[in-house]
Amino acid sequence: MGSTYYRRHGLVGPVILLGLGVILLLENMGLLSGSLWTVLFRMWPLILIAIGIDLLIGRRSTWGALLSLILILAVFVGGFWLAGVRVQRGAQVLPTQDVRQPLGTAKAAEILLSPSAGQLDLSVAPGSPDLLRGRVPSEIGSAVTMNASATGSLSRIELRDSGAAGFPFVVSGDRAAWTIALTDQVAVDLKVAMGAGEMRLNLGGLNISHLEVDTAVGQTTITLPSQGHFQGKVSSAIGQIVIEVPSGVGLRLHVSSGIAGVNVPSSYRHEGDVYTSPAYGSAASAIDLEVDQAIGSIQIR
Repeated sequence: MGSTYYRRHGLVGPVILLGLGVILLLENMGLLSGSLWTVLFRMWPLILIAIGIDLLIGRRSTWGALLSLILILAVFVGGFWLAGVRVQRGAQVLPTQDVRQPLGTAKAAEILLSPSAGQLDLSVAPGSPDLLRGRVPSEIGSAVTMNASATGSLSRIELRDSGAAGFPFVVSGDRAAWTIALTDQVAVDLKVAMGAGEMRLNLGGLNISHLEVDTAVGQTTITLPSQGHFQGKVSSAIGQIVIEVPSGVGLRLHVSSGIAGVNVPSSYRHEGDVYTSPAYGSAASAIDLEVDQAIGSIQIR
C-alpha cells in the first residue's frame, strides 16, 4: 500500500489568535510587565519561524502536528520571555531627561511628537509660559531629539526618538514613557505618531486647529477638547482606538474599519460609514474626525 500524506490546515493562525487573546486578557487584568505593544510590534519574525516549523514538521502526520504545536508554543513563549514580558512583575521605568520650549512670541504652533515605542501621556498646562515641556526617556540606544524653529508668530517643534537599537527578538521590556504638557495659550496643529505602544492624549482645554494621530500597533485614548472647531484623523493598524467626547461637543466620524469593531453611543445617527452625534448640528463646538482601524476596535464614549 502507498503511504498517505497527512493533510490539514495550518496551526500558526489559530495559535496566534489564541495567544493574542491570552496576552490581551492578562494585560487588561494588569498582570503583565513590560511594554506589551512594543513587544508585539517587534515579534513579527516569530511568525516566520512558526510557519517554517509548521510546514517542515506539522503537516506530515498526527504526531508531527502535535510536535509542531509544542515547538510553535515554545517559540512564542521563549520569544516573549526574552523580550522581557513577565507575569505579576512590575515594569522598570527607564531614566528620563527634561525637554522644554518657551512660548516666546508665538501665536500658533505646529507640533510633532514621534516616540518610536513605549508610552506617551499628553496633557495641557493652562497658562503655561512654555509651549512644550515634559520628560522623555534617556536610555542608551534611543536618542530623543527636539528641533524648534519659528517663522514670524508661528512656532514649529519636532520631538522624535531614534528607537531602541537591537535584534528584533531581544528588546527591552521596560517602559519608555514620554510625559508631555502643552500650553493652552496658542492654536496648535498637533501630529502624534508612534510605532508601538500606548498613547493617552488628554486634549481638554487645548486650542486645536488640526489633529493627526497615527499608531502602528497599540492602544490610543483621546479625550477631545471641550471647545473649538477642527478636523482631524486618527488611525491605527492593530489595536484599540478610544475617543472620549465631552458633554455638549458635537462629533462627526467617518469610520474606515477592516475587521475592527465599532462601538458608538446608541444616540448617534449612522449613515453608511458616517456616525454623527445628536449635538453636532447645533453645538457651539463641533469636531470632524476620520478614524481608520484595520484590526481591533473603535470605541466612542
